[in-house]
Amino acid sequence: MATDYNFECSVVDGKLVVRGDCDLTTSRRLGDCIAVHDGQDLELDLRGVTFFDSTALGVLLAARQRNPGIRVGEVSQEVAIVLKITDTFRYLREPAR
Repeated sequence: MATDYNFECSVVDGKLVVRGDCDLTTSRRLGDCIAVHDGQDLELDLRGVTFFDSTALGVLLAARQRNPGIRVGEVSQEVAIVLKITDTFRYLREPAR
């Protein structure tokens, strides 16, 4: 488990569970947590994310581009708003083709 300010990530039941703020301060840690699983199928559980900005979105998009097996599962309202506004919700949630 990694901890940084109001941020933590851990693997629970085969999913990467992310909690806390995902922003400029924590985006590097988010990227590191995801990168450990490059080359593997991985579902991200973002229900515990309390703040989500464009920096965090950039991390998710870069991770998905590197590894099509990464996808977003459950999300908090804060994450859903950003994904819907940026029209990336379906891209990040659907399994890669």
